[in-house]
Amino acid sequence: AYALVAYQTAYLKAHYPAEFTAATLSADMDKTESVVDFLEDARNRGISVLPPCINHSIYAFRATDAMTIRYGLGAIKGVGGPATEAIVRERERGGPYRDLYDFAQRVDLSRLNKRVLEALVSAGAMDVFGANRASLLAALPDALKAADQRSRDGAAGQVDLFGIGSQVAAPPPPMPKLPELALIDKLKAEYAVLGWYLSGHPVDALAPWLREIVSCSLGEAAARVPQGRRQRGQELNLTLAGQIGPIRKRGDNIAFAQLQDASGRLETAFFTEAYAEFGGLIQAGEIIVVEGSASWDEFNGGPQLRVRRAWPLVDACQHHVRGLNLRVRNPAADFAADLKRVLSAWKGGGTPVRLRYQRGPASVELELADSWRVRADPALPSMLLQIPGVELAELVFGRRLNESAAA
Repeated sequence: AYALVAYQTAYLKAHYPAEFTAATLSADMDKTESVVDFLEDARNRGISVLPPCINHSIYAFRATDAMTIRYGLGAIKGVGGPATEAIVRERERGGPYRDLYDFAQRVDLSRLNKRVLEALVSAGAMDVFGANRASLLAALPDALKAADQRSRDGAAGQVDLFGIGSQVAAPPPPMPKLPELALIDKLKAEYAVLGWYLSGHPVDALAPWLREIVSCSLGEAAARVPQGRRQRGQELNLTLAGQIGPIRKRGDNIAFAQLQDASGRLETAFFTEAYAEFGGLIQAGEIIVVEGSASWDEFNGGPQLRVRRAWPLVDACQHHVRGLNLRVRNPAADFAADLKRVLSAWKGGGTPVRLRYQRGPASVELELADSWRVRADPALPSMLLQIPGVELAELVFGRRLNESAAA
């Protein structure tokens, strides 16, 4: 009987990959860790995962073609069955939702409160409306207020001057137009409701400078490691970066941490000496840079990096940065005050700030005084980009960690 089930499972997985994966995911939607494992397996098998969408998703995961599945609304934390049922039923009755205000006025808000709507926005289920997530979140109070007012007007039987029930709905308030959330904030909110980074990965935001530091992505590193019993001299010396996922400890002086990026996962091993020196860096959710030797581990049946050295993200950033470049065009009158406010929070480092300032046809390039050198941090450019007039803010990096350390 077991052999028959195994055969049927293998057959369905091979011949109906999307359908099989959607069914498997739907069966374990309430177990986030299982969902993440299945999604990782789906990606490795070339199956595309479309984000949740209030105009296309149902409660469960479903196949849209042979190699594509659509995320189920029921897998979004905080949404649940009653809310999904209300969304799908109204969509089937009245057609696709046109915008956030149309959605709020049509669905049964007794089943969808503000927290449910925030979860839908954070999961990307309302990206179909065309507005970014920051704008959608800002518009929620007005959308709910307008929907509540319309509901109360209907309950009161509001009529016009001639005693005829009004058939013309008040126009919705304009959608706020806010800058999109910083990538790291957008992804954190996404992870909070999905348990998975679907539209990107926090490491993606660091890709421009990580390329100057790491040997390759985690997925590529895993693919490079030859399978089978480890042979002396076959280890690959690599510098890698990733976000720390699940952690296992063996006694008081050994730990295993799974590193993750958009390309995949790789187990890292901190044995006695490495754990004693770098064990404090092993915190779930933190992004670190590690250097060590990678080989096949027979115990876990996969590649493993034996860590020799490790750096927190900011230290790795400081170690390599050569400067902070800004490009400014036609700034507002309070630009200098805004720039001073942001840079003041990061003063005290060794990173020079270079500025290209353009107003009309005239432009000038200058380097700020040494007293305005800053501590380099990947979060700094995104804060500078919020200043009106700043078109570019980027950290410029140099050699890789091992090369720099050897110099």
